[in-house]
Amino acid sequence: MVTVGATAGTGIVSPHPPWRERLGTASGPGKLAGFLAITAQLGLLLVLLRLFEIEPGSGLPRILPLVFAGFVVHAALPLTWRLPFFLLLSLAAIVLVLGPVAGPVLILIGLVLVGLCHLPVAFTIRALLVALVAAGLAATLAGWIKLPSTVGQSVAMPDLPKMVLPVLGSMFMFRLVIYLYDLRHDEQARTAGTPARARAVPPASLSARLSYFFLLPNVCFLLFPVVDFRTYRRTYYDTDENTIYQRGVWWICLGLVYLLAYRLVYHYLVPSPEDVQGLGGIVRFMTSSYLVYLRVVGQFHLIAGLLCLFGFNLPPAHRYFLLAAGFTDFWRRARIEWKDFMVKVFYYPTLVPVQRRLGATPALVIATIFVFVVTWLLHAYQWFWLRGDFRLSGSDGVFWTIIGGCVLVNSLIEARGPRARPAPGWGFRPALVRAAKVVGLFAFMSVLWSYWSSPSVRIWLSYLTAAGESGPGSWAILAAGLLGLIAAGVAAQYLAARLAVAAATMRTRSKPAWQRPAVWRPASVLAMATVLLLLRVPATGSALGAPAADVVAAVATNRLNAMDLERHDRSYYEVLLDETRSTAAWLASPGVSEAPPLDDEAPEDAETGEPEPSSGAIAGTPDTVGRKENGEGGSGEAVSGEAVSGEAVPGKAWPGKAGPGKAGPGKAGPGKAAPVEAKSGEPVSGATSIISAPQGGKPEEAAPIGNGDQKEKMELAGPKPQPIPETRSAPAPDGSPATDLAVSEQVEERRPAQTPAVAIGAQGTQGRRLWRRTRRYERPTDDVLLWENIPSARSRFKGESIIINEWGMRDKPYSKAPPPRTYRMALLGTSMTVGAGVPVEQGMESLLEDRFNLEGPGIPARRYEILNFSVGGYGIMQCVATLDQKVFDFKPTALLVGVFSIETHRMRLYLSSLVKSQVAIPYPYVREKLRQAGVDHTMEEPELRRRLDSVAEDLVRWSYQHIAEAARARGLKAVAIVLPEPRPNREADIDQTARLAAAAGLPLIDLRGVYDGHSTQSLSLNDQADPHWNTAGHQLVANRVYELMRENDAKGLRLGFTNKKAAAKTIPAAK
Repeated sequence: MVTVGATAGTGIVSPHPPWRERLGTASGPGKLAGFLAITAQLGLLLVLLRLFEIEPGSGLPRILPLVFAGFVVHAALPLTWRLPFFLLLSLAAIVLVLGPVAGPVLILIGLVLVGLCHLPVAFTIRALLVALVAAGLAATLAGWIKLPSTVGQSVAMPDLPKMVLPVLGSMFMFRLVIYLYDLRHDEQARTAGTPARARAVPPASLSARLSYFFLLPNVCFLLFPVVDFRTYRRTYYDTDENTIYQRGVWWICLGLVYLLAYRLVYHYLVPSPEDVQGLGGIVRFMTSSYLVYLRVVGQFHLIAGLLCLFGFNLPPAHRYFLLAAGFTDFWRRARIEWKDFMVKVFYYPTLVPVQRRLGATPALVIATIFVFVVTWLLHAYQWFWLRGDFRLSGSDGVFWTIIGGCVLVNSLIEARGPRARPAPGWGFRPALVRAAKVVGLFAFMSVLWSYWSSPSVRIWLSYLTAAGESGPGSWAILAAGLLGLIAAGVAAQYLAARLAVAAATMRTRSKPAWQRPAVWRPASVLAMATVLLLLRVPATGSALGAPAADVVAAVATNRLNAMDLERHDRSYYEVLLDETRSTAAWLASPGVSEAPPLDDEAPEDAETGEPEPSSGAIAGTPDTVGRKENGEGGSGEAVSGEAVSGEAVPGKAWPGKAGPGKAGPGKAGPGKAAPVEAKSGEPVSGATSIISAPQGGKPEEAAPIGNGDQKEKMELAGPKPQPIPETRSAPAPDGSPATDLAVSEQVEERRPAQTPAVAIGAQGTQGRRLWRRTRRYERPTDDVLLWENIPSARSRFKGESIIINEWGMRDKPYSKAPPPRTYRMALLGTSMTVGAGVPVEQGMESLLEDRFNLEGPGIPARRYEILNFSVGGYGIMQCVATLDQKVFDFKPTALLVGVFSIETHRMRLYLSSLVKSQVAIPYPYVREKLRQAGVDHTMEEPELRRRLDSVAEDLVRWSYQHIAEAARARGLKAVAIVLPEPRPNREADIDQTARLAAAAGLPLIDLRGVYDGHSTQSLSLNDQADPHWNTAGHQLVANRVYELMRENDAKGLRLGFTNKKAAAKTIPAAK
């Protein structure tokens, strides 16, 4: 057994070289001034990390003060005390991020694993014991082993394994392999009698061994570089300490720059599926798929820089990988530490024995193939520990097969003999060849990475079909662009050669001061920091103008791009970065208790209804490749229970549409007129009923195309509880039913039989393909609704209980028929109006109803009811189906229709689900539009959504028109409530949807501008990635809706408000 901590000193190695002995005592004005300059640079960079919201969901913002204070104290300590202090700092960071229960649990399990490695038994037995414990932990993570419920209840953390094990896996999954490998070789060297001084690295102390596993930033970055144990010890203070510290600051600066460059790619280059049109769209899709890897590069630079601050002069994980000129060169530049790990643990142990038997070339072939097969398997292994499911996909296998094959070919070519060295100096031909190789490899990797990022070959090929939309001119532009890049590469090499010659001419025996890293690195850091600070000054945005200000806002804030809002496919690393933000994401924001929320579901994006990308996510998160980079934690701002002022927003006039916006004569009472549909999809005028349908409110019958009356069942796929709420891709489904649903099997009664209708391009239905997973309080349907709430269901969502009444509404109980002297309104909307994340009595609909009953016209003789037919994830066409199938049976007096910024996007998703699921569509106009778009169920998602993009906006308008016509035909009043989300940069989308609703003949209750004077973060549940209103947001919106309805009663519902302007009252939020 190796003696732990038995060396003469308490540093990493002993004895120390002479320069190491002087580290703790060297002093002087120059050294102190250099350290103070480094400290100032570090403080400035850490402030910038906060200002630019770098990886906010990872827990990084929480440990930044600890890092700064720890760096100062660590540098002031004697050398022998520094490593134990770094260990304590790392353990403190774990507890700070994970909390006082999960943190110590992780540390305890880690200590057990390290202790097993040093039991006084044979190495084989120790390795077997470690493997058995790891297998048990893996089975717990996978859910095969369930901890007793009393364990989680005793610490108020029912999901403790889901919080601890991904972080533990990130720390131990590779380091434990390396540690055992080195431990074995150290024991063999000691057994062979090799003196300690002759070994590659002398024995390590206890602090060195433990700190190796509990590295400080690992708790925040679960996708972590593979750190070699020998390199970790060998590079500890292997040069002047200020040089190492300055290098660390420089790498943190570079990491920040890489992450900001990633945000530019994320916001302005990554396309949504429908944007991949023509050859230009394909180039954009492929290039962005590769460049999102900049986020990994940026994070790894941050990690390496943070470690340098504590003396670990580790080599970089990436070295200008975009400049690789060949596959072997790429393998040596990207994930350098991974390459070193594979070569050390797998390549050489395979190469040497095979070479002795078969010779050099067969050994090279076998060892290389083996390395890339293991790389594929280890990526699946890594995915399991960080995500909880084992992803051994064919696309990953193809990706690594291609990369490995290319590297093997390059290696065989290089093995034939040394290549001729290029002549010194600059030459046009070598520069041209190298530039062409760099551009060619970049193009190849972009194509390959785009394939790796796609869920399947068919989906990837469906993107490529967009090339058929381009003519010869597009191909000529592409060729010219490639030639331009090659020319730029040649020019850059020429410029670099000229600068090198000039520097050589000026160089003397000692370098000029401006050439020394001690000068140019701090100067570069300060220059970069100054520019970034100026970008965060509000006046800078005004001076730059609107377009540049938008770019600055996109780079400076952690928010979702259009791609993440539309749930674009994402690559291996993007998903890992978003899904594995730190299992402490729930704990990463102020005011969040240690216990994770008891939501049955992962957070839902208000834009798409899909699980949030966390911020990163990848991160969903833009530091999300994507998540959200967000979805994590709360906003950090306390929300009081006091009412928010509901005063009118100046300058917002009532749109006041005449003609189609006015209510019909009201001669046809409820139940006597059928829902109507515009004949040609044109805006309606007057109260003309275009078509009529059979009594009972069912849509017009349509002759089926195919076997549209076949029904099918769909498994209700409830997601696994996620320990990280900021995920940018959907978690694996869990088919188990909700345990807290107060509903029996009998609740799943059949819906009323639907009339036969078209199933686009198919002969019957084959199973639902929903763009959104159903919640545990929802169930799929066999019609155009796609899903609905389960009557009388009980569950939890976004930390609040969800109780569905007997009619399938998240609302208080109501009778089906309105009570006497009751003005009944029906509200159609989505999760915003459902009140996701707040108690039902504090939702906008309940507050509005309470205020009407407190001060509405006609009270107390008249009562008001607002029935909330909103369902999470619904789009406007699902509201149409809800109106036709359900609302009219409750005999409302008026309809309130929510208008959201997401409708056009959600229409694409909804129509895609209809087509892929081959759902019978009872609306002739919709069927005709789908035929015009040329879609069918055999198409893959990217092509399908590209085609649907041409009809989505018109079908949003038609949906509003259908609601207006249906209400008018029944003599009901209907208004549209324009409800912007508390999210920046959505003005264009909400303006478009409001315009479509107004064009359909619906009067608008326009809340645009309602957030003026308020912080949007103070009105939303978490932050910009989850813009559902919190209680303050619901209060503000409810008060504003009431005021606008009162002020514009003559153009709206005509409730009988007087013209007197009474002081606005507010309903205090329920406690």
